[in-house]
Amino acid sequence: MRGTQGLTMACSRCHDHKFDPLPTTEYYSLYAIFNSSQEPKELPALKPFVRTKDTEEFEAELAVRQKKLDDFVDSRRELSFSSAKTADYLALLLRAAKEPNFNYTQEAKRTNLYPTVLNGWQRALKTKLNDKDPVWGGWYQLKEVPDDQFVAKYAALLAQPTMFQDGLLRAELQKKAPKKFAELTAAFAGLLAESRKPDKNGADAWKPWRDLIEDPKGPTSVTAASLIGTYNVADRNTRNSLEIGVVGFKATSPKSPPHAMVLLDKPTAVKGVVFLRGSASRPGKVVPRQFPAILTGGKVKEFTEGSGRLDMANAIASKSNPLTARVMANRIWTELIGRSLVETPSDYGVRTPAPKNPELLEHLAATFMKDDWSMKKLIRSIVLSRTYLQSADITPTGLAKDPDNELNWRAQRRRMDFEAMRDSMLRAAGRLDAAKIGGQPFDLVTNFSEPRRTLYAHIDRQNLPAFFRTFDFANPDYHVPKRNQTTTPQQALWMMNHPFGRTQADALAAKVAALPSEEAKIKALYLSVLSREPRKEEIALAMDYLRDAALAPAPALWTNGFGGWVAKTKSVDFTEMKAVVKERIAPTPQVPDKKFGFVFLTAKGGHTGSLQETAAIRRWTAGSAGTYRLEGTLAVQSKASDGVRGRIVSSRGGLLAETIVKGGASAPLLVASVELAAGESVDFIADNHLNASSDGFTWSPVIKDAKTGEVISSAAGEFGKKPDRQSALSTFAQVLLTSNEFIFAD
Repeated sequence: MRGTQGLTMACSRCHDHKFDPLPTTEYYSLYAIFNSSQEPKELPALKPFVRTKDTEEFEAELAVRQKKLDDFVDSRRELSFSSAKTADYLALLLRAAKEPNFNYTQEAKRTNLYPTVLNGWQRALKTKLNDKDPVWGGWYQLKEVPDDQFVAKYAALLAQPTMFQDGLLRAELQKKAPKKFAELTAAFAGLLAESRKPDKNGADAWKPWRDLIEDPKGPTSVTAASLIGTYNVADRNTRNSLEIGVVGFKATSPKSPPHAMVLLDKPTAVKGVVFLRGSASRPGKVVPRQFPAILTGGKVKEFTEGSGRLDMANAIASKSNPLTARVMANRIWTELIGRSLVETPSDYGVRTPAPKNPELLEHLAATFMKDDWSMKKLIRSIVLSRTYLQSADITPTGLAKDPDNELNWRAQRRRMDFEAMRDSMLRAAGRLDAAKIGGQPFDLVTNFSEPRRTLYAHIDRQNLPAFFRTFDFANPDYHVPKRNQTTTPQQALWMMNHPFGRTQADALAAKVAALPSEEAKIKALYLSVLSREPRKEEIALAMDYLRDAALAPAPALWTNGFGGWVAKTKSVDFTEMKAVVKERIAPTPQVPDKKFGFVFLTAKGGHTGSLQETAAIRRWTAGSAGTYRLEGTLAVQSKASDGVRGRIVSSRGGLLAETIVKGGASAPLLVASVELAAGESVDFIADNHLNASSDGFTWSPVIKDAKTGEVISSAAGEFGKKPDRQSALSTFAQVLLTSNEFIFAD
């Protein structure tokens, strides 16, 4: 009701509305309409079915999933008639017979038995649980005999010709020779379970047992579907998982035929019942299905056709309805102009402030109805108006007369919502696939650069990603009259740092890369992003930016290699290792290697090579000049090692630190302060000292700012990562994509 009627009807669930003429009886009149409706088990197809390769593959996979679900449900029922479960039911049945006040239903649930199956056993054995029954009488007489007295009493009963009068039973007892009552129960249960097997069908000897367990009102009369509601937790979770596999596959498979979301009328419509104070356990007055009197001019008419949904739809779309046209016109105006005529779009009650321009609202509502409720025509009339085409620029005259812009003398500058912003970035980059309409939603979290419109992104109500909240996306669990509009640092940080922005900037740069001059590229970027050509001063600024960006130092990076310290030349012989095997980087995929030995590196350590010239080396290249602190701890795990030597060497300053760590020991390797130029490298070298046996080590250096202690780079955190420097043209494109002129609509 808030969506189309602007009425806070939910306030009438527990009591009459405190302010508006909406009594509780009318809330439950509407409730009865939906209570008389139901979802179909199978949704109707949107299009006539045409068999294709995709539909065949979909049906085949769906059949496999459905069979798994059906088989599991059937197996829960069949398991109830196994020998072990039947024995449990018989034991519980006896206990229920002995204890009149015993809550056998609760006990059945506690012991993972089904109360309905137990009820079936009660009906099937009702005439047999007595001392005189020729088959069951002996079992019944022994039900309370202690185990230490069981053998004697059982033998006495077995000797009586009037007890255990069944050939199969006698043979089974002779074979099993039960020593206690539980074993006797197991013998009976075994015969009952065995009688249901196909090879026993038709055998006269098994017929009494089969007739008993398959009594039309007995335990097997229970259907598999009827047991679902009484599953234990484990079975319920398993079934839910399998059902989600079926339902989820129907909903998400790109090969699934499209279906319509519909409701059906129940075979018999129901009248509404007022729940006193909103509690279903306190039913009150019966009310008919009808529309609120405030919307019908007091002429209330009961809905008698089906559930009443069609009558309600006609009442909503009636020209005599005082709210529908006004509410919808206000919503459309708000979306296009950025400011509501009625400040509370979902509440048109008596406490709502009057519209600032009631004549305009009436005109829009009347136009909407005159044009046969066409939203498209109403949108066209608004966007072609002088009001919509205004600039957001502020004039002294307008500011003096209407400082809050309540009468819309200028456009309302506002940030694009999240969906429009993402779509606009894709369009500017030339990647938006606007032709792909409808179909299955896509996962925005795992595939943010998907070129489809954001409208088709899957929304997970249970786990809404943080970036939605960052950009004021409405909470999907609640009715939200209109979205908030905030401008926060987090939004700017997302635009600068999320990979999506970089991806679109790269695509923009690639679009204009072939143009003959930098100026031509700048103009093309402005046209693609801002839909205008740059001014002269903007071209000059952009040229300066591109020149400075091209001269910026390369980003700091780690390189993993092998080599050694050459004392004579005070330099490092370094060769990069490129073979990646699991979590290791080595000279070749084979470790050990005949030439290089065991040398390799991992995120936290590695192993030295067999020679001084095949030491393990991490090389860090500074991205900018500065004063750095180099720290880390070299540790040798194996006590069998003769030691590992660690060195820190600067490409400009030479040897900075050195230590030898014996097997089973550790030692810090620290350079408290060293000045490095942009592009200068530092090598962290681990060699075998005397021999390479058992020279595995841990050493993951960390680079810090010597003045602040801030971590600049970590060998472990950046292990195996390759530098991905953004081009100057791409960074400029991203600047335009994050500009206010692009993000804000005015």
